[in-house]
Amino acid sequence: MNIKIADIKELMRQSMIEEFESDGYLNPILFFYKDGNPMVCSIPDKYLTSAEGKHELTEFIRNFCNQPNVFAAGLIMEDDGIKLDQDNELTKLLMNGDVRVSELKDKQDFIIMIFSTPESEDVTLYLVDIENKKVCEQIDSSGGQVKGIFSNFFYWDKN
Repeated sequence: MNIKIADIKELMRQSMIEEFESDGYLNPILFFYKDGNPMVCSIPDKYLTSAEGKHELTEFIRNFCNQPNVFAAGLIMEDDGIKLDQDNELTKLLMNGDVRVSELKDKQDFIIMIFSTPESEDVTLYLVDIENKKVCEQIDSSGGQVKGIFSNFFYWDKN
């Protein structure tokens, strides 16, 4: 990764922390590094609240990343989750769609930052304390294979 790409990743990370700690929430954003310039835009709610919207957003991102002058892309947004054991009954209910994470009492709020280049992809989670407007522990999930609708922006065939 050249220094300019590393710089844009760090700039986006710092901006995300500053916005959350100032406002106590984040507007979901999409960013690209194209022709040596960063491009940042807000993601309208309609693209994150339905499966169809998420599919449209993902298709837009991947089509944009097909341009030869796009060197990085990323996404930053708030979400919630829960750590599960493989043999847990709750895991089965969540996987079957019978229960949603948002319905759970003991969920953890976090910020997710996806940073994708043609060579690699990093996904980093930041645990947050919404009441105190604080970004807490960073959980780096790099090194493993990244899967999901918002992953591998530069390669369709990896999902």
